[in-house]
Amino acid sequence: MAQSTIPESAPRYWNQNWFPWLVFGGFAVIYLINRSPFVGFNDGLTFLDSAANGFDFATNATSHFLYNNLQHVLLKVFFFMPHVWVLTLFSIVCALGTLFLVYRIGRLLAPSPGLALLPVVVLGISFTFWQQSEIIEVYAFNNLLFSGFAFAALKDILSHQRRNYLLLSLLLGLGLLTHIQHILSIPFFLAYLWWRNDLRIAQKVLGMLPWMALMSILFILPALTHQHSLRAVFFESKFQDELLGVDLLVMINGLVLGTAMLVYNFQLLLVPIGLGWWQLWKVNRRLMIWLLVLALPYLAFAVKYSVNDNHVFYLCFYIVLVLPLVFFAANQAMKRPRMLGWLFPAAWVLPIVMYAAATILAPNVGGLARYDAQKAFKGGVVHMLWPGKAWAKDPLAIAWREAHLCQHDPNNRIDEWNFEAAVRYLKRNCPESSSEGGMTIYPGLSALVDSCFFECPELLNLMQKFPNR
Repeated sequence: MAQSTIPESAPRYWNQNWFPWLVFGGFAVIYLINRSPFVGFNDGLTFLDSAANGFDFATNATSHFLYNNLQHVLLKVFFFMPHVWVLTLFSIVCALGTLFLVYRIGRLLAPSPGLALLPVVVLGISFTFWQQSEIIEVYAFNNLLFSGFAFAALKDILSHQRRNYLLLSLLLGLGLLTHIQHILSIPFFLAYLWWRNDLRIAQKVLGMLPWMALMSILFILPALTHQHSLRAVFFESKFQDELLGVDLLVMINGLVLGTAMLVYNFQLLLVPIGLGWWQLWKVNRRLMIWLLVLALPYLAFAVKYSVNDNHVFYLCFYIVLVLPLVFFAANQAMKRPRMLGWLFPAAWVLPIVMYAAATILAPNVGGLARYDAQKAFKGGVVHMLWPGKAWAKDPLAIAWREAHLCQHDPNNRIDEWNFEAAVRYLKRNCPESSSEGGMTIYPGLSALVDSCFFECPELLNLMQKFPNR
């Protein structure tokens, strides 16, 4: 099941009982310090407005049914805390839970607790994972469900059993209610359930029921509420060409962008990752095939779906990608333990230095300098190159100023972010003389916003496209 490693009694720091506490505590501190004090632009505003407004029964591909409604429950439970705090802390908790599950998978592959932490460090400090761990977005929760699914499946596969088939089916169904992307796990699940004869036919059929029953909710609700078409469960009409069309240039562009993001996420750590897959090929090819069946559909989808923010669609692939680092670490622990001792701190420090250097140097580069100026209302190029969001600007404050001053600042580029969701949230959830997310809300906001739209034709024309839901 796992190749032998150095004895547990070897005097190396990664074998000490305090080392896992240091790693997970370090990530908790990093994520909390870098957490955005405000809701993000674009999707974050939609999620915040939807969660604060009530339960949402839309199940289209971009609504994320389970995530939206769970967030609403969290806001009700933690009613005494600012909304932005609750939802960003939820993302951090999900991210730490994902890293713990990656650690548990590592323990299945190697007996040493310390060696199982190498994929945790590499994944946790990677750009996309870190970025999504601190903002109001679906992907931290999505990663948690996927890593739980992977852990339950690999635990059975490595023990040559199928005890967790009902749990696996349940996790797959919950994943589908969270993000339709989990449909890419179905081939792996079918292979897991039907490939071996550990289960009787009746058990295999039973194993199909939980995920199919949960997935049926995605179709039953729109059939009853008529909020959207059944086709919208899989993709929005505006994204139909990207998903169903075949364009070689688009796919090549997606591959290039995906490769660039892979390099920026892992940099020189791609070398030990590649060597880890080579070690896995030598010691357990059967496990390697299982990991590829799980990961490759997510990679293919991300390459095919080449939109501006498709880097988030690689996250499930990244989770599987780093797992064979356990085999590389075990090999180095036996042959070159001193080098492994340097690898752990290097995996922490090197990415942070690279992100910081890119963020500092980018505004002086031609094309990026123009981008920095265009995105100044968001904070400039830093929002693209530095994963932390503590520096972020407050879109709710920008929306309030736009309405309060009854004039539109073209530098704010409200056509590029979710201005309408920001105004909806302000009108619905910010009482007079209150504070939300660090921004002061002045008395009479709702009446002020209503009157300003009628005095500002540009804002009125924009808001008419997005009526209150």
